[in-house]
Amino acid sequence: MCHGGCGALIHVKDGKAVKVEGDPSHPVSRGYMCAKGLA
Repeated sequence: MCHGGCGALIHVKDGKAVKVEGDPSHPVSRGYMCAKGLA
């Protein structure tokens, strides 16, 4: 979960984050992320 309260899924390849997206199973954000969470 990001500081803004969004549920986040972080995809990692070779030890580095390559993609950040909202977690559709998160009860509050339901897969959406705010600008702060995407930054």
